[in-house]
Amino acid sequence: MSGTVRRPLAVLVGLVLAGALLGVLWSELVWTPPPGTVQGGQWFPLDERALSQQTGGTSSYVLVAAAGGLVLGVLAAMAGTRRELVTLAAVLVGGALAAYVMWQVGTWLGPADPAAVAAGEPDGTSVPGALVVEGATPFLALPTAALAGLAAVFFLSPAAGRSESAPRTPAA
Repeated sequence: MSGTVRRPLAVLVGLVLAGALLGVLWSELVWTPPPGTVQGGQWFPLDERALSQQTGGTSSYVLVAAAGGLVLGVLAAMAGTRRELVTLAAVLVGGALAAYVMWQVGTWLGPADPAAVAAGEPDGTSVPGALVVEGATPFLALPTAALAGLAAVFFLSPAAGRSESAPRTPAA
């Protein structure tokens, strides 16, 4: 397999694997489940603080995805090839897949749906809230940040991502 295919493929696979790691980071280290209780077979947040924490899943997803995407975009630019458009496509597709994988891993590791858990529990049982992402726009954070990191390196460092065999302009 030639280097022009191998490097963009490595960038794509690297982004997807990094998405799984970002999902673990999001679920286990950044997000705190809102506490809740069971009343009449339904889940309710314990207080106003817990109620406000319900949006924490989305905001922490965006925070981790944007920071991770920016770093991954810079790394992809450094590992890129002379074919910047191929690297750009790999980062775009890889970033979208990484966002999906991050969401899947994070919600899989997070607590179960509290409504489903509460249905079979007695009143007063403590049940944590679920890790969810509300809406579709948060999923744009990782690929957008990765593209921003890639673009920043390409624009600020003209030699970034180019192999040693790249043609050089002769000095005048």
